Amino acid sequence: MQATAAHTLGAIGSVTAIPMLKTLLTSMEDLVRVEAAYALARNGVSDGRETLVELLSYPIEAYLFPPIAAGYLAQLGDSQGYDVVVRCLESDNPAVRMVGCKQIYFFARFHDVSPLFERALSDADTNIQWQASVQLRSLGGRQQ
Repeated sequence: MQATAAHTLGAIGSVTAIPMLKTLLTSMEDLVRVEAAYALARNGVSDGRETLVELLSYPIEAYLFPPIAAGYLAQLGDSQGYDVVVRCLESDNPAVRMVGCKQIYFFARFHDVSPLFERALSDADTNIQWQASVQLRSLGGRQQ
């Protein structure tokens, strides 16, 4: 619930929510923390972007937020989380691969993401294959 609220507050640009969002940066819940950081970054608060960058360094097998932070940074014009997505797609854990796969789309403007899509399309998990296929259709040939 807090993660959804933080995301929404960022989407609507609520500056009155900034103090509350800053307190959520220390949340023990992965999604709350990354959503609060993204909301702050979208509102131009440097703490948000700095937290997103910090979240990239956490182990992908233990936390949900590294690949999500990577995708959010890419949406903000920063591709430094690309290697996190690559590592996710190499994981033995299908949940980690799926979260990583969902971020590929956001890196198409920075990198040749063809190898990532090829990897996802050949994944043993058909849900990951489907996710990659949907993203490719959404890109409509715009990938580099």
